[in-house]
Order: sequence, then structure tokens, then C-alpha cells
Amino acid sequence: MHLNIEYLVYVAVRDTEEAEYHLIETHHILNMTAEQVRTLGADVVAKQCLEKLDGVDLSYVTFDLDSMDSSICMGTGTPAPHGIFLGEARLLNETLVKDPRVCCWEICEINPLLDTLNTIVENSLLIFESVVDAIAKRY
Repeated sequence: MHLNIEYLVYVAVRDTEEAEYHLIETHHILNMTAEQVRTLGADVVAKQCLEKLDGVDLSYVTFDLDSMDSSICMGTGTPAPHGIFLGEARLLNETLVKDPRVCCWEICEINPLLDTLNTIVENSLLIFESVVDAIAKRY
């Protein structure tokens, strides 16, 4: 098994370095913005991401908490404004993991030492619980 860059998908990526942006452009990586999530709906964006993956047997989802807006997710090493909000993150992840090709889901970029209000722990737990519930319904 090998990974093919044509099946890489990004959602709510911000604060991108020039080299990263170059790779996104050069390889035509699907890059759905937080604004698209807000305008189209998180479930629609998730379905578009899954459509991009039509040619794969298995998929791996990594949810970086720094894709969320810094006003609600400060406990990460790279907080940035204009990200997705909690409800959008939950719906996005729930919709993705309902797809039977998702064989692994992870949540990362959690650093509670940077979050004096404890929002990162609370928000990540809510997302984690909703994802586990969605996966359980697959079986």
C-alpha cells in the first residue's frame, strides 16, 4: 500500500507557509477553506472531500485542532483566527467517519499547557465523543 498525493485533502488550513502553498497549488490538492465550511455547510464539505477520495479503498482522517478558530481553541501551538467553530468541527468529523473507508481517525495539536481557559480539552472531548458515536453507529 502507498500514499498518493492526489488523494490528500485539506480543510480549514490557514497560516500556510509559501512552500506549503506551492505544494497545494502544484499538486492540485483539494483545500476547502473555513469560509467554504461556513458557507456550504460542514456536511457538504465533508461529502466533497469524500468524493475526492472515490478511488481509495481506505482513508485516514487527521483532525488538527488548530483548524478551529483561535477564539475557541487556544491550547495549540499554532492558533490562528478565522478557523472553523465547534459545531462545524463536530459535523465535519462525524460526516467523514460515517464513510466505511475511514479506517483511522485521530485528533491532534492539543497542548493544554497553552490553554488557561481549558477550552481545548473541553472542545476536543466533545468532538471525540461525537466521532466515537458516529463510528459506533457504523457497526
